[in-house]
Amino acid sequence: MVDMASIALIDNATLTAAQRLLGGIRVKNLYNIDGDIAAFETLVQALLFFDEICCIDDYKEEFRQQRQQQFSFIRFLSKEEINYTSLMESARSETENFTLRLAGHEIDNSEVRTFFDMLKVHLVFNWQMNTSVFYLTVNLLADDSGVSVEKYSALHAMIISQLWGETSQPPIPKDIEMRDQAGRKLATSFDRDAKFEIGSQAPAFAAALNWLALKIAFYLRVAEAQSMDLLLHPIRHGFLANLIGRNYNMPTSTYDSVTKMLRDGITGTVREITRVSDPILSEMKLPMWSAYLAVRTKDPSLFLTECQQIREEGVFVEARSRLRELQELNENEQTGKYVTAVNKLNLDLSRVSARLLSRYGVSAGQNVPVAPAINILLKAKTGHSIPNVSLPMPRALIGTSDRYGFRGLFRSVVSDLVSIERLGNIHEIITSRVRSDGSKTKFPIKEESHRWIGRDSAWKRWL
Repeated sequence: MVDMASIALIDNATLTAAQRLLGGIRVKNLYNIDGDIAAFETLVQALLFFDEICCIDDYKEEFRQQRQQQFSFIRFLSKEEINYTSLMESARSETENFTLRLAGHEIDNSEVRTFFDMLKVHLVFNWQMNTSVFYLTVNLLADDSGVSVEKYSALHAMIISQLWGETSQPPIPKDIEMRDQAGRKLATSFDRDAKFEIGSQAPAFAAALNWLALKIAFYLRVAEAQSMDLLLHPIRHGFLANLIGRNYNMPTSTYDSVTKMLRDGITGTVREITRVSDPILSEMKLPMWSAYLAVRTKDPSLFLTECQQIREEGVFVEARSRLRELQELNENEQTGKYVTAVNKLNLDLSRVSARLLSRYGVSAGQNVPVAPAINILLKAKTGHSIPNVSLPMPRALIGTSDRYGFRGLFRSVVSDLVSIERLGNIHEIITSRVRSDGSKTKFPIKEESHRWIGRDSAWKRWL
């Protein structure tokens, strides 16, 4: 087999989160901090497990040079070399009809609803009084979600921060398709016994979801065109899994394994491949690398330098070699020993992961929490494709080059936040370089109790 370099395509949202954590960008909402730690894990994971990292050079013009200097180990791709305009227009065309739809107090989009199910949250929408006007608000159904308000506020901040990472003027939808309990479409502003307006919160939330869908569709196209693995900001992983499951006709057993990992973490078992057409699915338990780097260096300013040094240690060199072998197997035209070889490599990769956890999971008497991850390779090459593929969108998943299918290393953001909660005093080290924008403010998600759903009051109304 030809020795193929494994290349990770990482998004600017991940680098923005890393810069906030390392003090390069001020934090607007302190609930972003734990989400930024989760995103930094993605960056470190890319550094340790891939031969090369690439990022698209489309960040804000005034900060591009600073970003390239801070992440000098990343190869930044110019817009010209990736056919940026064409791919972005294709992604925009694909997602232009994607919008937040409400029916009564519930989300009416199956993709959006499944996404939040993966995050273990249940959202409800109602009108709440502010200065004599009822405005539409997004609320966490606190006693039904299984997720604390603190934890979901971090998830909510990650979603909203999609508006800040890569554009200064994200598209805000002028209209949200909203229907009352009788199915009647409601206007953005109307009068009944009082004045009702959609306001700014729900449109900003809808815009973040729209931006999420657009960027995912775009990065899918770039990754496939450039034959790269795709590692996105953690909040994008769940939404990406929805696209793959729906558009790639992923086998139910595989999709269930991915969604379960994204929702609950993993058990550490390796899924056996039984058919040539099956996706490669490797589950790994890894240390929280930011915690390990904090224990090792005591200074976030040294995290990236230290990470570049330890990536050259033998166990990481071996792990990258195993991942390259998985990639090369997808190029192998001979199918006779394919299943056996994939299962052996899956097992080898699992053992490497166990050794990493044993070696790097504990240091200086401090237990370092575990961060689950799942490596998935969907084969689109002729002779190795998943049967009955029907893909009107996104085109990137079809494998237009007939070389690679979709590859990505997924993380469970919910499990990451649980692990981050358990960091204790290590959390103080990791966040010691974080700079607030001066407000030192937390913006929690509004909370709603299940027992009050549908019950109107002088200050709250239901759709």
